[in-house]
This record gives sequence, C-alpha cells and structure tokens, in this order.
Amino acid sequence: MLLLAGAAFLLSLIPTPSFKPAMILCAVMFGVSASLYSALVIIGITQPWLMWPLFAASCISLSVTLLHAQENRRRRDRLLRIAVAVVTATLAGIDFFFNPPLDGGLLALLSAIYLADGLAYYRRFRRISSGVCTTLLGFAAWGLVWPVASLLGHYAPHFQAPPVLWNLPKLFVAIGMILTLLEQETLRMAREAERNRTLYDKSQCGLFLTNMSGTLLDCNDALARMSSRGSSQAMIGTSAVACYADPAERDLWIRDILRDGSIENRELHLIRPDGTAWIALMNAKLRRDLRGQPMEIEGALLDVTEHRRMHRQLLWQARHDPLTGLANRASMEDAVQQALAGADANGSQVAMICMDLDQFKWINDNHGHTIGDGFLRAFAQRLKTAVTAPDLLGRVGGDEFLLLLRNVSSEQDAAERLERVLKTLDKPLEVEGHTLRPSVSAGVAIYPCDSAHAADLRRHADHALYRAKEMGRDQYQFYSRNRKKIDDDIALERLLHRGLKENWFVLHYQPQMFADGGFFGVEALLRFQHPERGLLQPADFLSIAERNGLLHPLGEWVIEEACRQHREWQSQGLPMLTMTVNVSAVQFNRPDFCESVERILLRQQMPPEYLELEITESLVMNDCEDSVAQMKRLKELGIRIAVDDFGTGYSSLSYLHRLPIDVLKIDRSFIEKLQEPHGTLPIVEAIISLANSLHLQVVAEGIEHDFQRQLLRHLGAHRLQGYLYSQAIPGQRLGEFLMAQGLWRIQGGASMQALTAVASAAH
Repeated sequence: MLLLAGAAFLLSLIPTPSFKPAMILCAVMFGVSASLYSALVIIGITQPWLMWPLFAASCISLSVTLLHAQENRRRRDRLLRIAVAVVTATLAGIDFFFNPPLDGGLLALLSAIYLADGLAYYRRFRRISSGVCTTLLGFAAWGLVWPVASLLGHYAPHFQAPPVLWNLPKLFVAIGMILTLLEQETLRMAREAERNRTLYDKSQCGLFLTNMSGTLLDCNDALARMSSRGSSQAMIGTSAVACYADPAERDLWIRDILRDGSIENRELHLIRPDGTAWIALMNAKLRRDLRGQPMEIEGALLDVTEHRRMHRQLLWQARHDPLTGLANRASMEDAVQQALAGADANGSQVAMICMDLDQFKWINDNHGHTIGDGFLRAFAQRLKTAVTAPDLLGRVGGDEFLLLLRNVSSEQDAAERLERVLKTLDKPLEVEGHTLRPSVSAGVAIYPCDSAHAADLRRHADHALYRAKEMGRDQYQFYSRNRKKIDDDIALERLLHRGLKENWFVLHYQPQMFADGGFFGVEALLRFQHPERGLLQPADFLSIAERNGLLHPLGEWVIEEACRQHREWQSQGLPMLTMTVNVSAVQFNRPDFCESVERILLRQQMPPEYLELEITESLVMNDCEDSVAQMKRLKELGIRIAVDDFGTGYSSLSYLHRLPIDVLKIDRSFIEKLQEPHGTLPIVEAIISLANSLHLQVVAEGIEHDFQRQLLRHLGAHRLQGYLYSQAIPGQRLGEFLMAQGLWRIQGGASMQALTAVASAAH
C-alpha cells in the first residue's frame, strides 16, 4: 500500500499532458494489481507474482518523474534532479543488495519513489519555504527508512529503533503539506490584496472609505484629482461634508443607506475649494460591526460633470434651432399642443402665425450664405425682443418662423399684437457691414375659430401666408378673412393632382408670324379644364402648382405633349413649324433637365432645331453661371433658347453677350404703350437695336392693332404674336388657321371638316 500511495502521489504531481497515457496505464496497473493482491492477502493466499505489476507501474512512474525533470530548461534544476536521481538509485541499490530479490526490489522502489516524490514536490512549488522544506524532509526521511534499516540490520543487528521513529516521516510530510497550503493561501491573499490596492490607487473612479460622521479614512488619488484637494494623503482625516454644495444632500443619502444598506447611481452636487461645482454619480455600501451597528461607508464616485453638460447641450439642440437659438419644429409642435390645451382649460384663444422672409433667397444668392445666416440670426434676435412669455417664437424651416400668441381675445387683439412684433422690423438690420431690410409675409389662424386641431390650424395659417404672398408680400392675412379664396385654392389643388393623372390639362397654340407676313410657328400655352369653372388660364393655377410641387411633372408633360402635337401636324402634311414652349425655373434648374428633354425628342421623333424653349429674364440673372451651363447643354442638342419678358426685370447687359441665346421676347407691357406721349417706344427701339447688334432675333408679343404691326416691322422686329393674328387655339384648328391665312392647302381634295375630325380622334 505504501508503494501504491507513493506512486499515486507522483502521478498527481506531474500534470504534463504529454505523459497522460503513462499516467492512465500506471493507475490501471496499480488499481487492479493492488486490489487483487490485497484481496488474496486478506483470505490468506499470498502470491508474490502479483507484486510484479506493482513493480512495473512504480518503475514507469519513476521513469516519468525523471523524464519530466529533464524537461526543465534551467540548468541548475536539471543538475539537482540528476543528483537526486543518482542518490536515489544508490539507496535503492543498498536495499536490493542487503535483501532477497523480491523484498529488495520492493524496498528499492519504495525508496526511489518517495525520494522522487520529494523531487516532484519541490518542482511543483519552486521555493524554499518552511512548508516545502518540512515536506521535503519528510519525503527524504521516508525514502531513507528502508536503506537505513537494511544497513542497521546488517551492521548492528542488536539495535532496536522505537516504532514511533519509523512513523515520524509521515508526520513531517503531513505537517509540511498543511504548512504549504497555508503558505499558498497566504501568498494568494497577499497578491490579491496587492492587486486590489493597485486597482484602488489606479482606478479612474474616486474610491473612498469614511466613518459615519463623514471623516475620510481612506481614498485614492482619483478622488483627490476630481475634488481638486491635493493628494489622497492630504485628504485622509478631513471631513467629506465640506465637499457638498448643500450639506443637506448628504443627510438625505445617509438616511437612504441606513435604510437600504447600499445606494446606486446617486447623483451628488459637489463643490471644489475654488468654488467650481461638479457632479458625481455615487455607489456606496454600508459596513457594520459585529454587533450590527453602522460603522463605515465605502463607495465610488464618477465625475459626470462633462457628461451632464453634453447631455444638457444635446437636449437643448434637440429642442432649439442651432443658428438662431429659437425653439425648433419639434419644440414648437409640443408648445402648440400645450397652448391649445391651456386655451381649452381657461376658455381663451390662441393665434398661430406663420411668417416667411420674402427676399431671403435673394440675400443668399447675392451676399452669400454667411451673410444669409447672419441675417437670420439678427432677424430672430430682433423679433425675440418683442415676444414675451407666455407667447413663443420658433424657427420651423429655412426662412420660416412660427409665432404663438396665447390668451388672444379677438382677431383685432391678434392683429395689434402681431403689428407690435412686426414694427420692430421697421429699422434695417446691420449684418457684417451690409444694411438689409427684412420683409415679412405672415398668415394668421385662430384657435378654435378656424380649427380645433393643431395640424389643421397650421395648414390654415400656411394658406393664409400664401395668400399674403399672392397679394404682394410684406403683409399679413387672416385665414378667416380669406376663407373662401383659400378653400377654393385647396379644392383646385386637389383637382390639379387629379387632372395631371386624368389628362385635364390641355395645350392651346398661338401662332407666331414673321414681321413680313410669313408663318413661323406656334407658342404652346397651358390650360386647365376645370370641371365646373371651365378652361382656366395659367395665372389661375400655376402659383398653386408651384406651391405643391407640380411644376416639374407638369412641365415635362407640356414638352412631351407639344412634341407629340408637332409630330401629328407633320403627319397631316402641315408645313414645318417651330414649337415654342415655356419652361419654369423649377424645371430648368433640375440637373436632369437636359437629359429629360433629349429623351422626349427621341421618343416623339422631333427634330431638335424645331423646338424653342422660353425662359424668363429673372431666371437667367438670378443664377447666371449655372444658367449658362444649362443653356449650353441645350444648344449642343440643337435646341433654340429664347428669353421671355425681356426688359421687365433687372437685366445686366454685361452678361447678356455671354448668354447662348437666340431670341429676345419683348413683353406685352411695352407694346401696349408704344403710342403714349411718354411711352415705351424708346425702350422698344433700344431692345431691338441691342438684339440686332448681338445677332439675336426679336419677338414682340401682344400685337392687337395693325399700327403696332407696322411700327414693329419698321423698327426691325423679326416675329410678331398677338390677337391681331389669332388667339391661342386648340391643336386640331391650326390647319384651319393656316388655310384661312392662305398659308397652306390640303392636298388630295380632303375637306377641312374631315381633317379636323381625324385630328380630334387622334388627340
């Protein structure tokens, strides 16, 4: 059994995975042979041959121990283990020499194994401590018992050692192992304490330990840095109460920690010696003595001052416009709900006022976005001086502002209060050396008279704002006073969306004649077939279409339909003519405008040289560089460019020669006043002379009298257009017009009625 115990201990001290199969083999051999041998001895049968498996297993264990020792790379340890192995072999030889072969082999293995146990034990712990030395002494004594007994039996047969002497090695091994375990635990606790102290000192959190009166018993450097109170050593022994902005705050959390035993994420408002405030989150735990009485408080502080500042800043940014500092859209929506609820509670009214800067785009385009931003800031600050609580001003869009007036008694009251606000804008604004006068249009809707719902109230205020812009800008309008017109516009808006899908839009065509009497082409003019009001002119619906994003799809439809009609006329045999189409600024400024026109020309198989696009003078001058680039791309396609209403805007003649245009179109307002004493004749002469010098054609529109035709022909105009020749007519009647003017004859004897019927059916 001693052999089994010694070999088993060897196996436990050698955990190297490479020797695992040998360990398993030794364990099986030990278990089977020892169990069988013990059983036979108990029943009185002794079979010495059963010892041989134990010998073999012990030899394997000893070999594994020695091989394991040889793996060590430190030369000193390797030499030590070789020396121990030599001594062990010598002692084993003594046992074998003085005893019979079986007994000698058994004793030799016992000596070798227990000495090897001592060697493995040292390798396991690698230190010379009281526990390890005691254990090594025990193993060495245990291994020397049998050789010493053999020597004494041979040389001093009459010497009798006390039996207890032979058991002393076991006692030494047991005591040594217990001491080793205690040393291991002591080392572990010391390392853990050192690690905890390192973490304590290096932690970014402020760690502390106080007694119940608030005196600091311990703290780390992080707490000293947070509180700006020197070092941790300087803080120990001082009172933590002095760190509180309000000492009563400490009393509150002391009460909570006495009740609950701990607190988590408690926000503390503290103060530094220089008077600056800071905020910390605290986690703390109460420590009690053996009697259960509160003794100490340990905890950790995390400085969240910057985090709270950023949190407040983010909250402010989420509710305010960063440019002007006013409430933003989300904040205003909440304020509207609160204002309406308050009005319901006290039976008052609320005025919602939508305001829009009339010339903000012009300021941005002409002075730059930096000046534009400065103008918005100055405008907002000027308005804020006239708005007092509980009224609220907010910025809800680029140049859109929303004003809420609470406790409004009547429309007259709302108008007077709004005028006081707008009166602050009488003086111009100074922005980085620029003097700019703000012009504001506003729409007013009253709750609950105009609507009982916030969304509808906002929509009504917007419609009143649009009405103010339509009536000339720089004014305000009440929804209630324009209800019928606004309601009609809303109904028309719905019909426009429907009409675009169901082909309620139509094109009429007004002929353009050469000044010498020949036929040039037609201008396509848009009309809307209202189901109740009949045919509407563009002035009745284009502003609504622009406001609701219909201009682009409507403009594409106009070009497509005009090109389709041109192809149909050619199939009927009409003479080749030029189709003139008006293009809106919204449509012209789209990046894909040229590609869209090119696709339409290919789809309708129309030669590009017969398409002429009219753009307004203001469109060209507002964004000259981009407009020139767009016009050049159109010219590359072969399309002609005309500038409509020339002379009505603020043309820059220095830019005119750079524009890749073909035609200048004189506005009808100049034609109407040709014969007045101080009329427009000099202006018309100048325009025609300018166009001729730039090799541009001139079109005069609004020709209603023959003297106008003769005068313009004499002045050098190239094309004329107006009621003198024809009103705008449907496409199927163009052939009839040409025949009446003697400009076209039907080939093959077909009647005009048949041709009109075919055209109507095709359309």
